[in-house]
Amino acid sequence: MARIIEVAPETADIDLRIRQQWTEPAVMPFCGELASFVAEAALRGDTELALRIMDELEAGLASGDGYAGTCVSIGFLEPQYDRGEDGEAWPPAESLGFRTEEMAAFVDSWPKHVRAELRRQMAYEAKAERRERRLWGPPQPDGSWRPTYRWKLRHPILWWKMRHAGISFAG
Repeated sequence: MARIIEVAPETADIDLRIRQQWTEPAVMPFCGELASFVAEAALRGDTELALRIMDELEAGLASGDGYAGTCVSIGFLEPQYDRGEDGEAWPPAESLGFRTEEMAAFVDSWPKHVRAELRRQMAYEAKAERRERRLWGPPQPDGSWRPTYRWKLRHPILWWKMRHAGISFAG
C-alpha cells in the first residue's frame, strides 16, 4: 500500500477512505478500490498513472511475496473479473459501467505477471464452468433443472429424497 501511494500520490484519497472505514490499514479493500481507480484513470486517458500503479502491482507479484500476490489476485483482479461470456474484458460492465476497446488495449499493456494472473483466473473459471456443466447438465428450456445420471450416482440419498418429497429445482 505504501509503495503504491508513494508511486501514485493520487491514491492517497483511497487510503484515507479505507483508514476511516477500518481502524488500521486494510490492504484487501485498498486493492479492491484501486481496481476501480485504475480503470477510471485508464478511461480518462491517464494511462501513465494507471500503468505506474500496474508496474507496482507487478513488482509485488514478481517479488514472490505471498501476501502481495494474494492482494493482487484476490483484491485487485478477482472482484472485477467478468464471469460472463466475454472473460477477456476487464473490468466487467456490470461492476464499473463501461467496456471499451481502449480498456482491452490497456489490459494488453499490463506487465506480464499481472496479465498472466488474469489469464490464470480466466482459465480456472472456464474449467469450473465445464465441471459444473458436466455435473449438473444443461438447463432445461423452461428453466428447470434435470439432474444428470452422473449426479444421481454421486448423490443417491439426496436424489431419493428429491423424488419422494417432490422437491424440484427451477431456474
